[in-house]
Amino acid sequence: MNGCSESCPLCKSKCDLEFKHISVHQCQNGHQLRGMNGVLINDSIPSLFSCEEIQDGFQIKIDERQKIDTWKQVKEMNIEWKFRSSNTEIIQQNKEQMMTIWNSGIGQIICNQFSQKFNKKNKFTEKSLNQEQNVYSSKTHHIFMLDSSESMAGQNWTNVKNGAIAGIKIYNKIMRLQQVSLHLMMVQKYKFNIPNTEEVELILTNLFLLLQSQFNLILNLRSFLLFQLLFYTDGQAEYPLEAIQKFQSLPREQAKKIELIACTEEQSAIVLTQLLEALKNLISLAELKYSVTTCTITQVWQEVINQQYHKIKC
Repeated sequence: MNGCSESCPLCKSKCDLEFKHISVHQCQNGHQLRGMNGVLINDSIPSLFSCEEIQDGFQIKIDERQKIDTWKQVKEMNIEWKFRSSNTEIIQQNKEQMMTIWNSGIGQIICNQFSQKFNKKNKFTEKSLNQEQNVYSSKTHHIFMLDSSESMAGQNWTNVKNGAIAGIKIYNKIMRLQQVSLHLMMVQKYKFNIPNTEEVELILTNLFLLLQSQFNLILNLRSFLLFQLLFYTDGQAEYPLEAIQKFQSLPREQAKKIELIACTEEQSAIVLTQLLEALKNLISLAELKYSVTTCTITQVWQEVINQQYHKIKC
């Protein structure tokens, strides 16, 4: 015998231990990229993660189960396998080796072969050393929308502005980038600086103009897989019927890329409730969080952005 006959259930790399080994299965020489075995993200893009790179909160779809689980759950279902080496240097070497192999032309050949075999588009994409950051940045466009009414003046405005800044810093930390910029549409303009970022310009307005501006933005940025709208208001507004009608005209594929998470200080926000009710069957997510003060909005937005990062599909 030439060693263990078992293969990794996720990437199909062969266990490289002896035939009758006592320990759990593992690939000491590294796991191959899941895309090399035909695994696609959103049915078109090859997965460029190896089993050693995936983090516990990332989402995995197992074809046999047709169900999405977290990587932590997948590991618990496959306790007979050790997916990750304890040696970080070996992990890095394997990652660089897989990146070189995939980007050298092998990846393009594999994509072409699977496209022909399954009659399904398999779009070649180069792998990078920071794959999770590339997937996240190309996937999600965060948009902060802030209430600029008179009641938001003074300390309230300072608090909600700091909440947006904290959200941007979380994104910055995840991406390990030097610069992040944010630009929304509106009537009044506030400009402020954040250390290690570009100048951020927040443009704010009423519900109609706010949704109208986001409608135009989404139409012009079709390459993103998700638009996450983070909205805060401390009070009521008129129901934006015309803007809702525009969202209803969006193609279903584009509308399902939108998440709206609205936060309000009120315990009962009639207009916002009606707005979210009208949108919930149109877009991917329409969520309203009540009793969120300007003092607590920072924590809410930090949690939302962190959760979105860990929804990466592998």
